[in-house]
Amino acid sequence: MNINLRNALPVICEELTNAIKFKFQQEPFGCCYLMGHCLAEGLSNAGFVAEEITGHLILKDKLRRDVVYGSGKYKGKLAGYYHTWCILKDGDDTLIIDPSLQYNKIALKKHFGIKLDVNLPGLLITNELQGISYRYIQDETLTIKSKEFLRTVNIEAIKQLIDCVTKTTVEILNN
Repeated sequence: MNINLRNALPVICEELTNAIKFKFQQEPFGCCYLMGHCLAEGLSNAGFVAEEITGHLILKDKLRRDVVYGSGKYKGKLAGYYHTWCILKDGDDTLIIDPSLQYNKIALKKHFGIKLDVNLPGLLITNELQGISYRYIQDETLTIKSKEFLRTVNIEAIKQLIDCVTKTTVEILNN
């Protein structure tokens, strides 16, 4: 993986998050569909191979019980019906990038009283589909759900968020 890009990803994700907060005047709760899409499109526009992925996400709470974003085929506390994230490919290397976890942590505590495992970062950048406190499972049948919510967002706002990611990526990597 391009080490400069990997090191830039936290800043790129922070800029996207700040742009969402500014544009919508609120914390980006429940908008993984927007974050995954804008991140993938912006990185692609900057010349990288990136894709938004939708599927199931299983997180561990502080007592090691499962908290599920996805269908009923997974046991655990149902927190949502799908989750969207971004993958970035560079040769044989693939990274999962999920900047929305910080908001999942807040929302789960606020709405369900669930405290997630302390090992779960707010921003996940990893090569692993499964770690000690998370598991990502792609399910293309859930993409339609993500796209339905994406269509509820103003197209100009989406373009501006994608431009934010592209511009931030290019600026960081050209310095």
